[in-house]
Amino acid sequence: MTNREVENGLPTSWEIGELAADGERIIYPGLTEEELRSTMMYNLHLASSRSIGNGYEWYNFKDVPLLPTQLFFVSICCYNGKIHSATLSVQGKEYPNSWEEWTTQGELKRYRKHNAILAQMLSRKPDYERKEPYPYLEYSFDWGRLSSYQDPRSGSTAISVTYAVAQ
Repeated sequence: MTNREVENGLPTSWEIGELAADGERIIYPGLTEEELRSTMMYNLHLASSRSIGNGYEWYNFKDVPLLPTQLFFVSICCYNGKIHSATLSVQGKEYPNSWEEWTTQGELKRYRKHNAILAQMLSRKPDYERKEPYPYLEYSFDWGRLSSYQDPRSGSTAISVTYAVAQ
C-alpha cells in the first residue's frame, strides 16, 4: 500500500487531506454533512451523533477501516454544515478500550502507532514536534494540518485532521 491508495485501489491521499474507507472518500476538505450522511461509513459504522446547538455537530464512528489492516474510531466535527475537523484513534486489543483499561503506557503505545501511520502515509518528518507538557507532532499543509497527540489530562490520544477555515 502506498500513501495514494487503499486496499481496493481507490485513490486517496492523506497529504491533500483526503481519507478513504469502504471503497469511498469519507473525509476531505469541503465535505458537507449531507455528503457525510450519504457515505457507507455513515450507514455501516455510525456509533453516535450529537448537536452542540451552536452550529457544531459531532459524528462518531467505530471500526472504520482507514487502513487495510487497522480499524479506527473516527469522530467528525462539522460546523454550519461543513467539515471542520476529525479525530482518528486506532482500535485493537493492544490498546486501552475503556477507563478501566486506561494506562499511560497503553496510550503512549497508541501515540507511537499514530506517529508511525503518519510517517508512512506522509513520507516526511513533521513540521513541529514537542515532548512537553505532553507528546505532540504536527504536519502543515495548504488545506490545514494533521497532528498526533497524547494528552494525559483528558486521557485522549488521537490523530487530528483540522481543515483551514476557507474551504
